[in-house]
Amino acid sequence: MIRTRDYLHRQTEALLRMHPDLRELRVVTVQETGWDHQQASDFVESCWRDYYRAEEARVIFSPEFLEWQLPELRGMCTLDRGGRPVGCLITFPRSYRMNGRTGVERFTLGSCLSVLPDLRGRGIAQLMVLAVQELDLDSGSSFSCCYIDRRKDGSGSSYRMWGTSRSRAYSLARISLLAKAFDWRKAREYGRLNSVAAAVVRGAQGLFPSRPGQTFPDGRRVQEGSREDLPAVRDLLAAADQSLPARRVYGDEELTRMIAFRKNAFRALSYVLRDGEGRADGFLCGYRLPVGARDWACFADGIVFRPGLPAPVRRAFLSECEGRLRDGEGCVGITLLSTAAPENLLQYGYVPYDSQILGMDLYVGTGLTPRNLRGLRIELR
Repeated sequence: MIRTRDYLHRQTEALLRMHPDLRELRVVTVQETGWDHQQASDFVESCWRDYYRAEEARVIFSPEFLEWQLPELRGMCTLDRGGRPVGCLITFPRSYRMNGRTGVERFTLGSCLSVLPDLRGRGIAQLMVLAVQELDLDSGSSFSCCYIDRRKDGSGSSYRMWGTSRSRAYSLARISLLAKAFDWRKAREYGRLNSVAAAVVRGAQGLFPSRPGQTFPDGRRVQEGSREDLPAVRDLLAAADQSLPARRVYGDEELTRMIAFRKNAFRALSYVLRDGEGRADGFLCGYRLPVGARDWACFADGIVFRPGLPAPVRRAFLSECEGRLRDGEGCVGITLLSTAAPENLLQYGYVPYDSQILGMDLYVGTGLTPRNLRGLRIELR
């Protein structure tokens, strides 16, 4: 079902009849609250720390992480009668292009959905989602999407509300999460693996070792990403995505942040495989997220290879990156959505361990299918 303005208004009125107290609240844009990245982080993290147990892996929405994604905050906040924020939903603007069409089209990725613990279950989250979708319509977005955590399936959860077949989303796709451990003992501890799963992880480490110092043919070398890599990485992405019916479009500022953003203790992680003439043949990008009290894991947002690159070179590039992540960044493993890489990473020692639901709501007839959506390299946020 396409989200028209009339549909959103009818849904909002139905919600207000169900929860009349919502009429006392005011929904405003994040910009209207005057929040900076620190204030947004403080509110979101206070809600998420209450919702997620300390040992549960999740994105940490630090001020630096939010600034990495959004130089200017976007989204909606809900205020009570006294002007106190009681909920927020952040949106990340994204762009894509359909083959056969001129021009770039926009979509939004919703995240950071947060409601004060003592006010959950009163329709505030639904109110903000409807408000954000109306904002998307006004800004000309073609569709919106979000990831829904399957682990949180209790009554009133986002999964129950938007992630099941009972919801009215245009599409719901289960996206596998893949991982490779660099330390099988810590993987067993953090993942609470049984003996069979631990043996599989240990075997993958032995068969597909992570080792820096790889030797590459034709003068290729791996280097940490920098701003100077922007043209080469852009050329690589164009080559890798050229056959897709719908392909992601990155602005120069967005792509530069993916490659080389740094602020305080946070920084983007990226590695580029260059050939002897400076062409990029491989690219890995992501960031570190904390695991437990002392360790880190790399979450990769994208692993991209130039079409035709031999499989041994791809494997050597991954082994080099993994070794650097372990030895230089202190990561105990790497994880990513299966959609972050266009090929089957199981052949390189990556194993599936969980999944997320990617939901999509249309605002116009785009011609996009759920299969197309998988090729847009939509990050887990």
